[in-house]
Amino acid sequence: MPVKGKPQLVELKPGLAGARRSRPLKTGKEFTLVVGLPRVFQLRWDRANYGPGDPCQLMLEGSHMGKKPFNLTIEVEDEQSAWSTVATVQARVEDGEAKAVADWKFPLPPGHAAAVAARAEAKKGRLIRAHWGKTELTASDTMTVHVEAHQLEGTALVFLIEREMPDGSWRYQAHVEGAIEGGRCAVDWQGPAAAESMSAVGGTAAGILLECRFEDGADLTAGQTAWLVAKGARLEGQLVDIVLEREQGENEWVPVAKAVSTVKVGEARAGIPLVPQ
Repeated sequence: MPVKGKPQLVELKPGLAGARRSRPLKTGKEFTLVVGLPRVFQLRWDRANYGPGDPCQLMLEGSHMGKKPFNLTIEVEDEQSAWSTVATVQARVEDGEAKAVADWKFPLPPGHAAAVAARAEAKKGRLIRAHWGKTELTASDTMTVHVEAHQLEGTALVFLIEREMPDGSWRYQAHVEGAIEGGRCAVDWQGPAAAESMSAVGGTAAGILLECRFEDGADLTAGQTAWLVAKGARLEGQLVDIVLEREQGENEWVPVAKAVSTVKVGEARAGIPLVPQ
């Protein structure tokens, strides 16, 4: 049985030269044994899965780790179960010498950037083929334009129908709309009557506006810039007035701002700052 009295305190300090020896203990006395050596309970990553270039943390949990930073070696296992050093990182001690954390980033393998770009390109939607159902057309005939697409399911399409003139130039005749379903789109178009066709050949066709829309959606607030896009045919190089209106009352619209843009490659684009009303 331990006897009453002041407990003894025996401290074993690390780093002593030679063999360690404990001091004699008095029989029947209480004592506390203090071991100052660092202990490691767990070494782990902050999550289970990483990709190339991902930042990560290597965490070491234990006790008596000291206050100074120390180095951790990161290794990788190859197909022959051999381990080789990848990097050496410095860990900082936290939580009262009970935790150490090292920050690192997984390296990018050779050719990684090219592989990522190739995968992104493969995921992009694109038109594969566009063709008429038949190659000969007479006045008032109905023709079908067929399109095959990849990764464009549900995308709306606008088809511009042009006619080759005797001088080799092409003139706009009409446009039709459709949408991709099951990777395909088929839209019918009825050719003009003979009289209309001759009139189009002899005269100069006027430009036409095909579409006008907000580039970033219609839900905008004051302080933002509303980007508007107008698309047309036979308007290349011409100036287009883009007017932004606000609904006031029932079925009444009033202009609030205007911008001028030049049509380039069939499209005019303008930004209009939105001010509080």
